[in-house]
Amino acid sequence: SSTQTQQAEDALDPVEELIASFGELPQISGDALTLVGQVLDVNGDPVPNTVVEIWQTDASGVYDHPGDPGTSGRDTTFQFYGSATPDSEGWYAFRTVLPGEYQPRPRHIHFKVRQDGNTLLTSQFYFSQDIAKVQGERIFQASGESGDLLLLQLVEGDDTVLANGRIVVDTGAGTGELPLTPSQAEGPYYPVVSLADYDNDLTTLP
Repeated sequence: SSTQTQQAEDALDPVEELIASFGELPQISGDALTLVGQVLDVNGDPVPNTVVEIWQTDASGVYDHPGDPGTSGRDTTFQFYGSATPDSEGWYAFRTVLPGEYQPRPRHIHFKVRQDGNTLLTSQFYFSQDIAKVQGERIFQASGESGDLLLLQLVEGDDTVLANGRIVVDTGAGTGELPLTPSQAEGPYYPVVSLADYDNDLTTLP
C-alpha cells in the first residue's frame, strides 16, 4: 500500500549516509538489494555490541554450500555471506542481490543477531511480493501471526531496491511493547565459514 511504502521510505531516511558508503554498484548478476534496518529491544532502544550476519543464495537460487547439489554452478563473483556492525542507534546495512528462488521454498535471506559472541536470534527474511507462496509454507507458518514481521517491503531506489529489515530481539530486560522478531531455523545450508571474515557488501568479493 502507499502507506506502507511511505513508512518504508521514512524508515530509510536515517541511513542515507550508510547506504551511500557502499559507493558505485559493480557489475552484478541479478537485481541489487540494499537491506537496512535497526536492531532494537522491546523498549525500542538500540541493542549494544551486536553483529548482524546474513547468508543467502545467489540470483539463481544457488548456495555456496557443499550440501547444495548446484553449488558448483554458483555465481563465483557473489559473496554469499555478510556481517555488519550496527551503529550507536542500532542501524545496519547490507548491499546484496535479490536471492533466487529454489524449490520448494520462497525467496529468503537467513540472518543471525549476535551479542558478545552469543546468538540472540536466528531467523529468515522473506519478501512481501511472494506473500502467497510464503504464507503457504510450513516453515513460515510455524512463526505464527508474528511471522508478518519477517516480510520485507521493497522500495525502488537508485540502481537498487531498498528493504527495511527491523529486528527486535529479546535481551531479557525491559517491559516495552515492541513485538519480538520471530525466530526460525537456520536451515540445512548454514554457513560453513566464519561470517566475521565477510563485510556487509555482498556484491564485491573480499
